[in-house]
Amino acid sequence: MAGFEPDFYNNVVTVAVVLLFTKLVTHRSGKKRATYGGPWLWWVLHAVSTASAAAAVVVGLVAVHYRDDSFGQRYAAWTLLGVSFAILVIDVLVEDLPLGQGGGGTNG
Repeated sequence: MAGFEPDFYNNVVTVAVVLLFTKLVTHRSGKKRATYGGPWLWWVLHAVSTASAAAAVVVGLVAVHYRDDSFGQRYAAWTLLGVSFAILVIDVLVEDLPLGQGGGGTNG
């Protein structure tokens, strides 16, 4: 790596805020939450996704503030964004696909 790159962390913060906003929108528009895996599973995934995105914001802001990424902040940021994004994709797929609704697959 060629030293500290603040643009990377600025982009991490931007993407994480977009993920937080997207989670808020999918949370408010959710219809089938309690039908697949139970409501507790959805709440746990929602909390993990939101916390991961919020932690990515904190990692990015701390790295930019101290202008130092020698403690693995780059890997933490990638991991946190990846977790948040993956859970968001799962959430959207479960909402849009006929999983647990008696449709789709061989049960259709």
